[in-house]
Amino acid sequence: MPSVGAVVPAYNAAPYIEETLLSLCKQSLPLSEIIVVDDASTDNTVDIVLSLAKQYKLIKLERLPVNSGPSAARNHGLALADTEWILFMDADDIAEPHLIEKEFQRLHELEDEFPGQWVLCYTAYTFIDSLGNEITPAFRYKQVYPDEALGYQFIRCNMGPSGVLVKHQDLLDVGGFDVTLRYFEDHDLWLKLAFRGGFVYVDEPLIKRRRHSNNATARLSNAFGAEKKVLSKYPLEIIKVAIYRRRLPWWINASDFVSVLYILEYWENGLAIIKNVVENNPAFAKGFFLLGLYYLHAKLLEKAINCFYKTIELDPYNGAALNNLGTLLALYGKVDNALCLLTKAIELFPNYLDAGNNLKNLKLGRLSFENARFTWRELRPALVSYQEE
Repeated sequence: MPSVGAVVPAYNAAPYIEETLLSLCKQSLPLSEIIVVDDASTDNTVDIVLSLAKQYKLIKLERLPVNSGPSAARNHGLALADTEWILFMDADDIAEPHLIEKEFQRLHELEDEFPGQWVLCYTAYTFIDSLGNEITPAFRYKQVYPDEALGYQFIRCNMGPSGVLVKHQDLLDVGGFDVTLRYFEDHDLWLKLAFRGGFVYVDEPLIKRRRHSNNATARLSNAFGAEKKVLSKYPLEIIKVAIYRRRLPWWINASDFVSVLYILEYWENGLAIIKNVVENNPAFAKGFFLLGLYYLHAKLLEKAINCFYKTIELDPYNGAALNNLGTLLALYGKVDNALCLLTKAIELFPNYLDAGNNLKNLKLGRLSFENARFTWRELRPALVSYQEE
């Protein structure tokens, strides 16, 4: 089997890092090395790692003199690693015992069909809280063809670093993580790798990602603008070609491209495309949702309301449309209808912060255009609770 080394950046990770490292040490397909890069922790992270290293010789500790962020720490580990493959793991997450074994099994299956066209492996995952309790169902995706990987990554980052297995040389060739990015640095790396090959997916939750108050991306305000900054690196034509390359109906590719255009604030470009989608496929709920977002952005609120009504008519479980419509109706004084819609959104998505905030303010009689929260993209099947400022 190819050699695999894990790279684990750690900063003040004392509460969780022992459990993380033990989950790596006890893999059914053993790792060759585990490189922990301590990013100038001020707690006893280093003491815990050194203690474990006495028992497990594959654990190696590297210490950075000043706090430099997870991207710099991961790149430092990449430079030191001496293995063919790299497994990324955050210092508070947990790997199931058969993670690496099952990733290579799946890789070998797909190599028979598309030899030499894969650059990384990833799996489904669940979120756990600070005590290790699962707080979401499994986040699952789907296997796509190698040439579709880039298009899907442009739409939405579908994986964090933990549990991602990548060819070491490909990581070095693309320059590793961009240390100038404070957030979405993993999404940026996956995009760079997707230009080189496909992503192998294992449809089993083999990673437990921990969500707690100290997570770097746990605060919503931290992520504002980060996705736009990453996507802005690429010309629109490259993004469009990659998205339309996916083996999906044209109206789905078109609407997904519009979603990216909205993130990049090309609203008028997106309007022209989504109008065509709605005209040619009037039963496509997402088309009306995206048209509603344009009108909401343009403050054409009556048109936005009509579009969100149509979205819910076609898709009663569209949580983002329920929130947006309910909030607009509340602002127009239709409180009973708004309460019904916002309550339904929260019943469908219990961790839905936008809807929860709007419903709370509505019940307190203080919902306004200034504090209303609209949702600017469709929701995932499962939502994670994020901390707020």
